[in-house]
Amino acid sequence: MARLRTAPESKPQAKDYTAPALEKGLDILELIATQKGGLTQSQIAAALKRSIHEIYRMLSSLERRGYIYRTRPGDLYFLSMRTFELAHRHEPTRGLLEIALPEMRQIADQTEQSCNLGIPSAGRVLIVDQVLSPAPFGFSVRVGAHFPMLPNAAGRVLLAFQDDDVRNAWMRADGASDLSDSERAELARSLRQIRSRGYAEVQDQQFSGVTISFPLLGGYRTALAALTVPYVSSISFRTRPLAEVRARLHSAAAEISAKLSGAATQAGAPAADADAT
Repeated sequence: MARLRTAPESKPQAKDYTAPALEKGLDILELIATQKGGLTQSQIAAALKRSIHEIYRMLSSLERRGYIYRTRPGDLYFLSMRTFELAHRHEPTRGLLEIALPEMRQIADQTEQSCNLGIPSAGRVLIVDQVLSPAPFGFSVRVGAHFPMLPNAAGRVLLAFQDDDVRNAWMRADGASDLSDSERAELARSLRQIRSRGYAEVQDQQFSGVTISFPLLGGYRTALAALTVPYVSSISFRTRPLAEVRARLHSAAAEISAKLSGAATQAGAPAADADAT
């Protein structure tokens, strides 16, 4: 395809310009975001190979704008929820939540199971909302929490319903480059199975139940988000059958996907029996 020109050939290409102050601020945010226990000013300066003086000015600005906060005593800096709030103000995320939340509330009411919504974020799954089970017990996740993609159902659904280049980039970010050849082959088989079946179902090793996740598909039939129910059974309370919960989640995902893509979707019932993936 011919390339459009916006300047004569004789004119030199524009140089790449950098914004050192902006880059320092972003470096600080990205560093603090990886540390659960917070960091001191000197630790941040050492990690970024910057002087205490320049880091102090950046920390003061970021703290004043509400992107980080400091605990006392200890003077440890933590990432605030400011960036998460900005993400929720972003139009695509707001639109997704407005469409998905009514269905999520119905899922929780009708199945008596919690339901959460995860989106891809820097090679991980970011939980952007959840509706808790009305039952006396249930499983919940923290809104704003990040999870690795490979080990869980939502992450695998997001990976399975992506173009190859996007999937490969996410897998590199999630550490898939460290997998052995056999592990990589098994992962590819698992993702193909999920795409063919239409959802992921993972047996949990920590509680009595499974995690079921369906993709929310956009107009290009790629996953924009994952709608997930951590199905919990109990001997003390009567819980709805897994097949019923799976079918309800499937119909909700189809309805949301239809609204997201702007096209009517007709969905068949998912398979009643599913092998853990």
